[in-house]
Amino acid sequence: MPKKSKSAKFLNIPVLSVTIIFLFVSIFLSNPGDVSGQWSKKSYRKITKDTILLNYLNLTYSNIQKNKDTALSYADKALHYALKKNDMPAACLAYAFLNRIQMNLYNYSKAKEYSELATSIKNNLNIPELDAYFHYLQAMEYMIINRKPESIYEMKSALDRYLQLKDTAGIVSLYKGMAVRYIESKDPKDFNKAKSYLFKTLDILAHTKEYNRMGIIYSQLGGVCFYLKQYDSADICMYKAIDIDQKYNNTLWLAMEYRRLGEFKVERRQYDSAEYYYMLADQHFIHLSGKADILKDRGMLALLRKRYKKANELFLKAYLMAKENNSLEVQASAAMGIAETSAKTGDYRSAYDYLIEYNRLKDTLQKIANLPEITLLKAQHEYELKSAKILLEKEKITNESHQKNLYILLMAFFSLSLLVISFIIYQYLRLKNRAILLEKVALNHDIDLKNKELTTNLMSLMKKNEMLTGIREKLLTLDDEEMKSSSHASMKRIAKEIEDSTGKEIWEEFELRFRQVHTEFYKNLVEKYTGLTPGEIRLCAFLRLNLSTKEISQLTGQSIKTIEVARTRLRKKLGITDNEINLTAFLSRI
Repeated sequence: MPKKSKSAKFLNIPVLSVTIIFLFVSIFLSNPGDVSGQWSKKSYRKITKDTILLNYLNLTYSNIQKNKDTALSYADKALHYALKKNDMPAACLAYAFLNRIQMNLYNYSKAKEYSELATSIKNNLNIPELDAYFHYLQAMEYMIINRKPESIYEMKSALDRYLQLKDTAGIVSLYKGMAVRYIESKDPKDFNKAKSYLFKTLDILAHTKEYNRMGIIYSQLGGVCFYLKQYDSADICMYKAIDIDQKYNNTLWLAMEYRRLGEFKVERRQYDSAEYYYMLADQHFIHLSGKADILKDRGMLALLRKRYKKANELFLKAYLMAKENNSLEVQASAAMGIAETSAKTGDYRSAYDYLIEYNRLKDTLQKIANLPEITLLKAQHEYELKSAKILLEKEKITNESHQKNLYILLMAFFSLSLLVISFIIYQYLRLKNRAILLEKVALNHDIDLKNKELTTNLMSLMKKNEMLTGIREKLLTLDDEEMKSSSHASMKRIAKEIEDSTGKEIWEEFELRFRQVHTEFYKNLVEKYTGLTPGEIRLCAFLRLNLSTKEISQLTGQSIKTIEVARTRLRKKLGITDNEINLTAFLSRI
């Protein structure tokens, strides 16, 4: 395979990575029903025979991806009607649909409530279709919090049940879902597994004569084959996909397939063919987000061909269109493209401005990417606390009732008073210790979340520092003879401002946030070991966050050997003479 140009590396948008992301997105776009669930008319009738409920549930299912507000309205109607008719299987499915809708809306606290209500009903039923769907929903939840093994396990559990039921709608959906999980891993072995699942999907669709759905599967197979360097197979799959989607007028899928072919051609340096397929994709994309993506791809192609002026114009159009459509990923890639092409054409002021804009957008995207996982973990934590409070309230009510009854018995049976008092004291102490334990668990969980946020922010600041340092070095390496003295002085002043605003502010912000999260640790460390230098205190902070020597080396830019020497000096200053004592464990007890 031909090597990528320096431009592609600098933009940090290698074509192959785009292909992987494209595979993932296209699978979920392929059929809204496959994303939300696996329900056919036959499956619905295993849940309820009521025609009104069947209609409500079907309308909910079909709108989960198309229109979430509409889906939410029909799900509420289905739930109220099912409860009114005391149709618990239908109520269970309505709760499950509400859980999925709230997950899509990132309202994880509400989703968790619906999940628990649905599960409490399902546990009293014996309906395999519901059991299969609940495994699928659990897989989606694990996927959001990046727990791949658990997600795949739940997917396989759902698939096993659909195979037992011989439910082709569910089997097709789960085959595609399993392919997605394996594609995400970017492991060649897993890609072969994904390929196998996609071939199984094609077999079923051919058997059920659902030819209109086969185009996107061939397209996904083309992406997998290309990743595995099976280029001829990739081309054959893509041409089959285009033939099918042209026949059934699947405009959106055609746009994605033409774009993917363009990416294939770029990867193989067939630039004229790539431009041709990008133009075809542009003709089929309807929404601005797709058109902005194509403009960005064409800008990248022009950059690879060293047509810097044209590339700059295309990147600028893509940036403005993506900004209008609030497409942050395309906007960020286009901003980086403008930065590089501006630098190539000597417009360093624009290069600097758009590089700053790229960093801002990248930070925003990182926060958005982490939001679902953080929000879901927070929702789970809140739900556990709420459940614990309810349990304590129930126990409290029970204890109050016991105390009242024991008081009455005490009047009649005075001889048992000592036993009754002992029982009450025992119950009180047990509840108190349990409340303290729950509070401690909650506090430790909050500290863990803040530690993760602290480390993430530090990594983001370090990457920003590296990028700004790179610009500074480029500015300083400009030849004096290439510009006027006044321009050279301005460039040096800008470089000096970048240098002054990088390293110092990173460590100041890190130290401030670390003090806020670990107030007692920082206070005890400074008071007990007064001879520590700022660098040694910072090393203590990294170790308190449980960072390894390699991770600390990457953050500080120092060699691993330097960090190990610093750790040895720190052990001596902390008075640790026993080599068996772990330094990180020692610091965690301060």
